[in-house]
Amino acid sequence: MKSLNAIAILTAIACAGFTSTSASAQSTAGVGVRALRLGAASTISREPSRTPELAVSDPSESLWPNPDFLEDGTCGFDVLDNSNACNHDVVQATNNARTILESLPALSLSLTPYEAMTVPEQLFVIANVERVARGIPPIAGLTTQLDTLAQVGANINDDPSFPAGLTGGAVLVSGGSNWAGGWVNPLGANYAWM
Repeated sequence: MKSLNAIAILTAIACAGFTSTSASAQSTAGVGVRALRLGAASTISREPSRTPELAVSDPSESLWPNPDFLEDGTCGFDVLDNSNACNHDVVQATNNARTILESLPALSLSLTPYEAMTVPEQLFVIANVERVARGIPPIAGLTTQLDTLAQVGANINDDPSFPAGLTGGAVLVSGGSNWAGGWVNPLGANYAWM
């Protein structure tokens, strides 16, 4: 599955009447089961975000993963590995790096519902867990329109062009993309982005 070597996530902040509550709290009534699944993996607060309690700057160095999920044989190589053993190793390495480099608490993530999600949903959840841990409001939700743009960007190995507006009338305020190639899964890509 060579296409899985390029994991992409696209985030765009749109003026669509969203407050800074999590997607699961924000859209459960409108989206139903999908929003409940996305919310189930994260145990972060579902309350509206107030003043950030923690402002974290970029670490001054990188840290090789410990446990070494890249080379210890727990995770598959050159294939998407969403196994519990692999995810557990990556979460441990992430928690280790968060503690040493940023003095952050352990990830607030439940692996059982997380592993039942699609890759885009997993990327969405882990991005929001990381944002909230750093006092940044969570992204309000996934959209098919932005998912499609993210895939276009991954296919061309470049940032996609952003539309002036989003389906439903939302106005695009800003956008950006993160790309990680060759990682074992979304949690591994998150480790690289940290």
